[in-house]
Amino acid sequence: MQYRGMIKWTQLAIPEHMEMIRTEREKRNLPQKPELDPQAMEEMMYIIEEKIALQQPVKVTYWQQHEARVVEGFVKKPSSPRTVIDVIESDGSKKRVERINILKIE
Repeated sequence: MQYRGMIKWTQLAIPEHMEMIRTEREKRNLPQKPELDPQAMEEMMYIIEEKIALQQPVKVTYWQQHEARVVEGFVKKPSSPRTVIDVIESDGSKKRVERINILKIE
């Protein structure tokens, strides 16, 4: 009788599954957006309204694509209550930021 040796099992996943598993692991390692309490959000909206009324420049730190970004300029008065604010930068370009993604206002 001849001994066949130990049978080695290989991974039983197709390449598409392996790619999906790899991307999910990468997503888990990305930084997550910090959560703000409702009182902090309300306070930031008050600051925005004040900056609009006084026509003062503002520095907005917001969350986009797993990182904190900063835009500086003047906040454009919204025509109606919206979920975004428009910041007009010094070069005249407009940056639209969703209120839910705002982290800090200075």
